[in-house]
Amino acid sequence: MNLKVYLVSHIILITAVCLLATAVYVFYQADRQTRLETRLTAESIDKQLELQLLRSAAGFGQPERFPDFGLWKETSTAPGICVNYLSGHSNLKRSLCNGSATAARSWPAWFEYIYRRAFNPGFAVTRQVTFKGQVQGSASVEPSAEMEIASAWHQVGGLMSLSASTTLALCLLVYFTVNRALDPAQAIVAGLEKMKEGELSFRLPTFKLDEWQRTAKAINQLASSQQQLLSERKQLTVKLMTVQEHERRYLARELHDEFGQCLAAINAVAASISQTAENDCPGLVHDAKNISRITRHMLELLRGLLQRLRPADIDDLGLAASLRSCLEIHLFAHKVSILIMK
Repeated sequence: MNLKVYLVSHIILITAVCLLATAVYVFYQADRQTRLETRLTAESIDKQLELQLLRSAAGFGQPERFPDFGLWKETSTAPGICVNYLSGHSNLKRSLCNGSATAARSWPAWFEYIYRRAFNPGFAVTRQVTFKGQVQGSASVEPSAEMEIASAWHQVGGLMSLSASTTLALCLLVYFTVNRALDPAQAIVAGLEKMKEGELSFRLPTFKLDEWQRTAKAINQLASSQQQLLSERKQLTVKLMTVQEHERRYLARELHDEFGQCLAAINAVAASISQTAENDCPGLVHDAKNISRITRHMLELLRGLLQRLRPADIDDLGLAASLRSCLEIHLFAHKVSILIMK
């Protein structure tokens, strides 16, 4: 996989995970804040109702207006909260909602399903209203679940927009930065291709980044060692070829000058013995002919050995090409000897 694509994909993945974790944290804090406001509202309503009962008992209030939620409605700033009062002695029931209890549905069904399963919005808080030790009724405060879901969806929409723009800017920055930082990699790959083709004299240039510089230095050192090793191997090959050629020449000369001449002499002596024995000792003629036959056979074997000992270039390339190759080898050996002496 391309390094730039790899980094960008991982940035997007990490951003998505961070966005999910942030959204869960924001939703959790918002749910806690809603529950805290609901409990505080329930405590405030409870105190207001107890105060109304105390004023009615003292003759300063109007009992028929109990419970009166006017003060709470004037002072409350949280929309979508409903207050319900149920009397414990009669069928009196009164409800009041602050602001809109519902919100226009703008969120998808899957989001509502997940949010309801995770946070249980619209959790109601119930308080018993007591006066002089007696329970007069119960007051419950219930926030609007739709308003809470709408607020959560609005928050996640803002987070997604901010995260998308930030991720896009970060990916572009990383892409172009990495693309520029990887420019030396192209030069390194091109240099390795040249070295692969045999241009061991090629050297990589210096780079600004320390990592690329160390990589280029290591590659240049490897190329230098390979070039030196190849030169030493060529020198050793030339030496081996020279020694082998000397040995072949020595063996060919010895076989031709010594062993061949001896066999030729034996063959001549056997022929002379055969001619002399025809008149003086016919019984030796057969033995002399056997000696001549064995000698000729040995001469043929010797001729085959001499052909195998001569340079193969003469048969494969011809005399002219063989001489040219031999001259080039000697010139190269001469240059190598000069370099060694230096």
